[in-house]
Amino acid sequence: MNNVCFNGAGTLSVTGSGNSASWSGSYACAPIPQTGQNCSLTLTYTAASATLSADGKTLTATGTGTVTGCGLNTTFTLAFQGT
Repeated sequence: MNNVCFNGAGTLSVTGSGNSASWSGSYACAPIPQTGQNCSLTLTYTAASATLSADGKTLTATGTGTVTGCGLNTTFTLAFQGT
């Protein structure tokens, strides 16, 4: 998976078979400065997966992890589905 970070950077090397692939580990994106605040947010992925539908027309992908900075320390889930 490429371009997993909001700045367009980041690559996760996924493994899988058939129409599915997944990754787990720890990948921290570059901090994202918050406009109007004196702080930045950092997203750290801990898992990702992608599945292509049986007809090859729909890709579903998710990424999970933590976001820290600006007084936050919580989890996130990103989801994408495209045809």
